[in-house]
Amino acid sequence: MTIRPSLDEVWAFLRANNISGHGHNVFLYEPDAVWFGVEVFAPIPQDKRIVITETPAGRAAMVTHVGPYDGIRGTTDGLIAWCRAKGQALGGRSWEVYGDWAENPADLRTDIYFLLA
Repeated sequence: MTIRPSLDEVWAFLRANNISGHGHNVFLYEPDAVWFGVEVFAPIPQDKRIVITETPAGRAAMVTHVGPYDGIRGTTDGLIAWCRAKGQALGGRSWEVYGDWAENPADLRTDIYFLLA
């Protein structure tokens, strides 16, 4: 699956089920899977195509990337390097929370998290 069609499917599901009070797009990375979703703050109905999951609980390292999405990789690499320099082992799961859309790419905000072991 690719990002845009996956998110479109999630947003269509939320609209079709009249689910309001949702938040930002979230990408959850696991060792064998990537999930594209949307924050929700209440239970939602089960669906064959939509997977209900949660961001990991526990200690995490976090950094905020401000600017165009094509710079996220560099910010992520910096967070990984910081964890290694501080002796913090990564726990195998990470996630990104995408802030509100901005027409100016310099104003885009993405919060990046790595679960710590």
